[in-house]
Amino acid sequence: MSNLRTAVSVCLACACLVAGLRALGCAADTVDDLREDVLDNPYDVTAIRGQVEPGVSGVGVIGVRNGVSAAIDITDDEGVYTLYDIPAGEYNLIASGPGFFTDTSARNVVAAKGEQTSAPLITMRELTAGATLRGQAVSDTTGGALVGVHVTVECRTGVCSNISATTDADGRFEVGIWPELSARIVFQMAGYEPAFVSVDPVPPGQAHTVPPTPLTEQQP
Repeated sequence: MSNLRTAVSVCLACACLVAGLRALGCAADTVDDLREDVLDNPYDVTAIRGQVEPGVSGVGVIGVRNGVSAAIDITDDEGVYTLYDIPAGEYNLIASGPGFFTDTSARNVVAAKGEQTSAPLITMRELTAGATLRGQAVSDTTGGALVGVHVTVECRTGVCSNISATTDADGRFEVGIWPELSARIVFQMAGYEPAFVSVDPVPPGQAHTVPPTPLTEQQP
């Protein structure tokens, strides 16, 4: 999980990388040339090739190996990407593009040396189709609001690994999440035992408010 979080932090700059590559004039020509090279010589190099849905251009796909970003490509007009000339091994793929949630569902993609591996289809979800989680952290002894509690949302599929917030002056938080996915909210704060709350899937465009969550002070 720590490796995945490291990779996701890299992907938060993915949109900037995409814009930067295009601004330098290398994405449109160089990357397309590499794609053609893979298609012409599929067994000469190690590569991972896949597609995002919907088939749109401008989505950055990062291949993460051993917790380190090893390759990046930008989807073409059909949503196709190729991670070209990469070290053989197991990869987690991270896809990010303007108007979409970051997706980390394509995991454990094994690239065999000298072969072109087909990655599973990555289904991107539009930000406008998101859901919202709200809640509050309180002391279990006084019932008062707890400020500065770190709140993390974990999804069973792993796609929520980069969603977090900190409670405000009223102990409240609000985060945007993927819709229609079961999740677990983790509350953590120095001096208190962590607290966990399971959340049922929230429909697209809707918000769910979690009841106030009590945190227990750690015993000396």
